[in-house]
Amino acid sequence: MRRTVVLLAGATVAVVASCRAPTQARLLVTTPARCSETNGVAITAKAAPLVVEQAVDSGFVSATATACEQRGALGDYGDLVLAPGADTGAVVVVAGYGATRAETCKPANKYKGCIVARRAFSYLEHATITIPVSLEPDCVDVPCDALSTCRKGRCVDSRVDCTESGCTGASLPPPPGSADAGPESADSGSDAGGASDGGGSDAAAEAGSDGGGGDGGSGATRCGSGLGPNCRGFLGGPNLPCAVDQTCCVDMGGSCEASPGGAVGCGGRVAVCCSSTSECTGGKVCCTRPPVGGATRIHDCVEPGECNTASPNVLCDDGLCPIINGKTATTCTSGSFPYKVCIYP
Repeated sequence: MRRTVVLLAGATVAVVASCRAPTQARLLVTTPARCSETNGVAITAKAAPLVVEQAVDSGFVSATATACEQRGALGDYGDLVLAPGADTGAVVVVAGYGATRAETCKPANKYKGCIVARRAFSYLEHATITIPVSLEPDCVDVPCDALSTCRKGRCVDSRVDCTESGCTGASLPPPPGSADAGPESADSGSDAGGASDGGGSDAAAEAGSDGGGGDGGSGATRCGSGLGPNCRGFLGGPNLPCAVDQTCCVDMGGSCEASPGGAVGCGGRVAVCCSSTSECTGGKVCCTRPPVGGATRIHDCVEPGECNTASPNVLCDDGLCPIINGKTATTCTSGSFPYKVCIYP
């Protein structure tokens, strides 16, 4: 019998008599490693990705599990049921690997010796969603960032879209029988479309929204025409200016890295080519777009028509928000990303 822990995530909820089904999320925590290879699991749940990452770094843990049951080739750490304190949820699940204990796994030490898995999701009212969380040995020492998670040794978007029948996302295997259910299909498109950060660009935009620099090869992402971004990480630190020929690669910290010819690498981190529209030229705006190469997402100078204002995708580190498609932003505010973002009506 699987072990189940029930956890209230993020707020106190008044319980009233009701015949309606509860709103909750059920995490299924397993590992393809042998139980003897892992050294306990720590789970932290909050309402948003950056909030939960900061909680992990402060030492906060919502639940722990030390008992792992070997079920054939799969190690089973049981279930965790989350009751919501908000419409959204985010979890960080860490396992110590080898001699490393789960409680030592933190952003501050880049999860050294650990497997870390993240999930970000929305609850369904009066329904239970079931979210698989696999702690893969290929992901030891692959920390990713607060908005991404490791799958098969690479960083992909941690968001999952769930219905009562199941969840989909770059971090999960494709559903059996789907067109993408080949052995490598989930990874082949995860860097390009799985981490779009709500940007709304389609596959054609991925190929052509690089701001006029040309792709320069199927594996390259290129910065558009910009003046160099400010650079910092998810855990704060100094706000460093990058040069025109540099990209800010963001994880727990931020570093300016060379991007000759506009090529962006950032290897599993977030790539920032601009931090506000004032750093763009030629009438472009600083907005989220899907990457083609190794970054999990990219913030770049793009044409206004390529920018989706329905989500917080426009960066405004200088406090100024552009008018896009006739829409004027209501505010420029700090979000889960370590840059300010424009909020449009």
